[in-house]
Amino acid sequence: MLKRMSVLRVLAGMALAALPLPLGSCLSRRPYDQEPGFVREMEAVKAERVSAGTKPPPPLEAARPAFSEPPGWHADTQRPLLPRAEGTKSLELDEFFVSALRNSHQIRVFSDIPLIRETGIREAEGAFDIRAFVEAQYDRLNEPVGNAQISRTGGRFIEDETSVEAGLRKKFSPGTEVSLSQRVSDKVSNAAFFVPERQAAGTTTLRIVQPILSGGGVRYNGSVLYVAKLDTEIAEQEFLRQAESHLLEIARSYWSLYSSRAIYAQERHSVGAVEAILKELRARADADAFRHQILRAESALTSRRAEMVRSEMAILNAQDRLHALVNDEAGGSRVEVIPASAISLMSLPLDPSAAGAIAVEKRPEMRQAFLQLRAAAVRLGMNRNEVLPRLNLILEGRLAGLDQGRNVNEGMNDEWRGDEMGGKVGLLFEWPLGNNVGAARLQRRELELRQQFGQLRTTVDTILLEVRISAREVDTGWRDLQAKEEAARSAREEVKHLEARKDIEAMRAAASNYLSDLLAAQDRAVDAERALAQAVAVYQVALLNLQRAQGTLLEFSSVRSIRSVDGDLPVLRMEKGAPAPAPEPPKPEGGGKE
Repeated sequence: MLKRMSVLRVLAGMALAALPLPLGSCLSRRPYDQEPGFVREMEAVKAERVSAGTKPPPPLEAARPAFSEPPGWHADTQRPLLPRAEGTKSLELDEFFVSALRNSHQIRVFSDIPLIRETGIREAEGAFDIRAFVEAQYDRLNEPVGNAQISRTGGRFIEDETSVEAGLRKKFSPGTEVSLSQRVSDKVSNAAFFVPERQAAGTTTLRIVQPILSGGGVRYNGSVLYVAKLDTEIAEQEFLRQAESHLLEIARSYWSLYSSRAIYAQERHSVGAVEAILKELRARADADAFRHQILRAESALTSRRAEMVRSEMAILNAQDRLHALVNDEAGGSRVEVIPASAISLMSLPLDPSAAGAIAVEKRPEMRQAFLQLRAAAVRLGMNRNEVLPRLNLILEGRLAGLDQGRNVNEGMNDEWRGDEMGGKVGLLFEWPLGNNVGAARLQRRELELRQQFGQLRTTVDTILLEVRISAREVDTGWRDLQAKEEAARSAREEVKHLEARKDIEAMRAAASNYLSDLLAAQDRAVDAERALAQAVAVYQVALLNLQRAQGTLLEFSSVRSIRSVDGDLPVLRMEKGAPAPAPEPPKPEGGGKE
């Protein structure tokens, strides 16, 4: 028995030791996407597009505020404004981010994308699982014979065989398929040469099949698992991209709520100013005020109250949109939300070249493009292997035993008596003439790889364009703040100047013109303040949009992904950590001008 086991071990060891010899370079462990030529080509495309998309930046300017202090109506936005609200809640933007990361259904949908793709890794690993198999069958032969020497009973040849074969199979990384099985059988036959007529047999078989060309090699057989890992990484980057976009949308709604509240506060102040004028005119109705003056003021008051109704609706719509994006119903939509985040009025010194370089390194879309390119290269390498002819090396060793009765155990024990062993060595060759299927698949993979190179170039160009536009929006937003604040200041001064002339003699001399001028000046002041509030909100969003364009919004907001388990299923969620330190303005080589 020991001799037989030694023989089997020697056979298996010789087979496995001989595998690298016929395979040669097929056993390379380097993935197809890490071939030096492919890596150089990929890096060249990246460097080419980055150098073409960025130019040396001008010297950086020192950071400075758009104007000295927040507008007067900013304080009003921090107080309750809605008369029918059932309560107030003062929240910063970060608190909405935290709530969205915990409760947003949309982020949960995005978080399942990489988990779904990750199942492909386990599926690919399953190809190398040990497989247990059992095959049982009953076979009966009942055939007429014309030779009396074949059947002892004459007339018909009858044979009954019951057999069971069980064993293990496993595939290894070089593509080697190894199976070890034990077969037992119980046979009853009336054949003249089958003595005795009832026999039990046992056979132990070790079979090794090694693909030498198509399907062979560590690199080929590991590529399915490698592609599954690349697909999972691609899905993770998609999750980050979608999460950044969702948080940016929350920021847009948050600052839209801020501007809507600012506009409402301005219009409420405007309504108060017109009410004061109307009250004074009505008090003078019996003395020196004209009827048309009172009607003109009443018309202006009605118009401004109507604008307040629209502004109140805008506040409610912005709140509801925030609740929809966050999916947090705590407090309900009837609770007035007060934006408590500080507004930024400082300019941000920008280096478009440095911002572009950061985006190329950190944008999820950029990482996706590179991963997709690598996956295409791996699939192409696999197809190049698959177009090769099929050539398999087959090694097989067998131990057989027999009991001249129906004792199966004795038949199995008989396998290990003595040192006799059977076996075979062979080659299996197959080559489809024309090989249209393999050639078509190979050409498709080559076209896909070329397409991915083009997609990579397009992605880099798009990202650099977005960074330039986002940086320009920040700069334009800051300049727009300056202009809008100056316009609002001039409009306020005009109203103050006209109100200072409000005496009886001026109203008697040119009552209609004066009142029209005052109301028109107030309208211009409201429009200017409204434009300033919108400009403040646009600038806050532009700053965050620049972070998203660089691929650093999650990092800037201290958001990270965490894995956990919910029951039997994995969960990928995001949570907010400690606040990130204020980013330093990027500096070009050689420093910038202070």
